[in-house]
Amino acid sequence: MLGGVVRELARNVAAQNRDVAQLKDTLSEAVRGDDKSTLRVVPELGQSRDAGASQPSPQPEPSLLPRRETEDEIRRMRLVTQAFETDQVELHLQPVVALPQRKVRFYEALARLRLLDGTLLGPAEFLPALERLGRAPEFDRRIVIRALSVARHLLARGREAIVGVNLSPRSIREPDFLFSLVGLMDSAPEVLGKVVLELPQAAWRSLDAEQKEALALLRDKGVPLSLDRAVDLDFNARTLADLGVRFLKLPAELMIAADRAEGPTYIHDTGVRDFASVLRREGIKLVADRVEREEMVPALINLGMPLAQGFVFAAPRAVRSEVLVSPARNTAFSQRDDGSDLRRAG
Repeated sequence: MLGGVVRELARNVAAQNRDVAQLKDTLSEAVRGDDKSTLRVVPELGQSRDAGASQPSPQPEPSLLPRRETEDEIRRMRLVTQAFETDQVELHLQPVVALPQRKVRFYEALARLRLLDGTLLGPAEFLPALERLGRAPEFDRRIVIRALSVARHLLARGREAIVGVNLSPRSIREPDFLFSLVGLMDSAPEVLGKVVLELPQAAWRSLDAEQKEALALLRDKGVPLSLDRAVDLDFNARTLADLGVRFLKLPAELMIAADRAEGPTYIHDTGVRDFASVLRREGIKLVADRVEREEMVPALINLGMPLAQGFVFAAPRAVRSEVLVSPARNTAFSQRDDGSDLRRAG
């Protein structure tokens, strides 16, 4: 009898062992089947456990990374916004001179923004913030209005110089922005033709139908247009003239380098020395921009450049604030009234 009990216990133990073994096999298969989904959910943990010390350490979540740059950007945008909303925009003028005499022919209006702590920023430092905030068109309109005031001041003093204004690519792409400039020009008929609107080369190459219509209205009203910030010499002079372009500004270094290169360039397959005459036949004046070294001047004269701009001739100088509110006053500039201070390098 005892032997029968022992045999029964042995059979029960064996059955339990088989059940345990089957359960282990089932769990192992389940784990293997779910292995990929587990690694997909938490791959860093799987890699650190299986790959060993040779693998790179897990990277922190992006939300845990330092945010110093973002905070700096937010702070800069706040400072720029404060300065803009309190109208801390300054207008500086840099002359464009005739070669070889170096006589001032017109001015380019360059915007500056003074922060509340006194820091003076150039466009590259504050304009991206205004663009992100969607306020570039408002800024450009403000500069155009001030340029019109400067033009009135110059006209009242019997001077024929005109004023060029750079337009932001972001503003140009804004619907109805260029049409709003038509209204501004209509409001100042006494200085019509005395303010030049400067568009970058990239903008001229990507004009849509609405932008072309607005520029045609400005052209027909007598507003001079300019191509600025060129990066190459691929132009069609006739097409530019038809669009209303009256000035074409090219970097001096680009012109000098092109003259040293062999073979014709893009404008009518002519050399750089013929640029000025080809453009002049279409009613376009060529301006050599960014003339920063004195040795560049003889080279530009040899190339037949009629106009030039750069620190060699004069640094930009701030316009006195009173000329923007009372154009008849004779204290527009910070030095002598004859403007000769603008012709000196600063």
